[in-house]
Parts: sequence; C-alpha cells; structure tokens
Amino acid sequence: MIGWKFESDKTLNRGHREKTANQKRKGSSEKTPVQRGAQYKTKGKTMILIWGSKTILLWLGFPEMHPCSNCGQLRQFQLALQYRLAHLYFIFGTASQRQYSRRCTMCQHGWKIETSQATAFVQKDPVPFMHRWGLLTGLVAFALLIVLGVANS
Repeated sequence: MIGWKFESDKTLNRGHREKTANQKRKGSSEKTPVQRGAQYKTKGKTMILIWGSKTILLWLGFPEMHPCSNCGQLRQFQLALQYRLAHLYFIFGTASQRQYSRRCTMCQHGWKIETSQATAFVQKDPVPFMHRWGLLTGLVAFALLIVLGVANS
C-alpha cells in the first residue's frame, strides 16, 4: 500500500508511510507495523487518513459433490463469492470485481460461474451492507456534519 505524506509547507512526497506500535516483544528489537495511510500536519496537529483494499471470499453454501481436479478425489463443492473491497478507515467501503465460483471445500480450487446462474441460488445480495454502501454512507454522514456545523455557526 502506498501512502501520501503532506508536509506543513504544502509539499507532496510519495512513499511508504508506516506507523509502529510502542510495544516491543521481549528479547526482540523489532517494532510491529500497525497502519499505513496519509498524514497531514497543520499547526502541530496531525490528521491520519487510512485507506486500502482487500479481496474477500464469502462461502455461500449450496453444496454439491464433484470430482476435484486438484485433490483427485470426489469432494464437496460450495458456491462462493469473491470480491474486492476498497475501504476508508476499514469501515466505509465499496465492493467491486464480484466473481461467483464453485469451489472445493478442501483446497478451494474450482471454476467460475456466471452471475445469472448464481442468482438462481442466492436470492438477496450476500455482500454486507457496509461493504456495499459504506463509502456512500460515510460521505453522507460527513456532508451532514458539515451542514450541521455551518447551520450552528
């Protein structure tokens, strides 16, 4: 993950930004990395912006028995959904690159399935609400805070 560092003189430096925990393991001089993101300094105060993305695999069930080409045995295969989650502060996110598949429960090897075939099994969207609409929810909440702040001043 690449972070952006904003200095107080408004210059922009690109590079890795890592914050480490204060706790050290006994007998070790290594520090544990805990977060990355952007850091913006203004008048002695620091604001940290944490963002990123990750791939999530949801097992949806609906087992079927098929021969697995990887294991070489008759195994149970389940319907799975793999998607990419882009997030802000690990809370506000949006899902993209959805791909349904049928996977072996032992080795996770399998094949892709068309979305139309998968929706025959799955009636509602299996992606959690904050993974689907979290980014929009965060933007609306931020806009409400700004409107309420302007109205009160």
